[in-house]
Amino acid sequence: MNLKFKQIFKNEVAQKEFEENGFCVLKLDNLKLIEEIIIAKNNFFTCIDDGFFLSHYNNNKAKNQEISNKLIELSKVELSNHFIDFEPIVAHFILKKRNHHETFNLHQDWSYVDENIDLPIQVWIPLQETNKENGGLFILPESHKNFNPRSAYFGINMHEATEIEKEKLLAINLKLGEFVCYHPGVFHGSFENKTKLDRNAVLIALSHKSADLFYFEKPSNEFEQYNKKVIQKDFFLADHFNIQNNLIKL
Repeated sequence: MNLKFKQIFKNEVAQKEFEENGFCVLKLDNLKLIEEIIIAKNNFFTCIDDGFFLSHYNNNKAKNQEISNKLIELSKVELSNHFIDFEPIVAHFILKKRNHHETFNLHQDWSYVDENIDLPIQVWIPLQETNKENGGLFILPESHKNFNPRSAYFGINMHEATEIEKEKLLAINLKLGEFVCYHPGVFHGSFENKTKLDRNAVLIALSHKSADLFYFEKPSNEFEQYNKKVIQKDFFLADHFNIQNNLIKL
């Protein structure tokens, strides 16, 4: 198996596609998982008013951890069907409300491993079909190949797609039971939700079980590009939010 990275996908073709394009689409083996996640979501949240909602984007670390643990517990068998030697890091809900007429522009997600050494994988599981009409994802293939750190200090490089980028964008239309694995360094976004139904999804961040987790800080001197701080798996469940809002300092 001629791969730059350690094997983590059970399907060799999927791993090659992921490494080359920055994403791949897979199918759940057990559709019951979606029902179980929906029940969990309804138990955690009775009403969500935000047009675009990330369940971990707050400083309630205890609840964020409870949600993350529950989603990982529910998904562990399914993840084991698709990945080997992997370690879930965090999980959270993502909701785009009905009639939310706002495109989430191209951006990259936070760094959490050294991407020159280990593959980071964002597992995005929608709880219904997704498409251009209800807030489905779009991705700029191969845009993950030149590593750049993303953090509260460096940002996530959000921008509206240029004319050249628009020609290369792919809409990721998913049927019920399909999910997308994407590299956090690949540029991606989501369409506005023009429908009368909320678009719900779960995101689970994972990597190889041997991967070290890092937060990329401001360089300590003018000769460095960044400073790598070792973090624990729960870092993104409140600490990073607090850093972004200047509530705590590293």
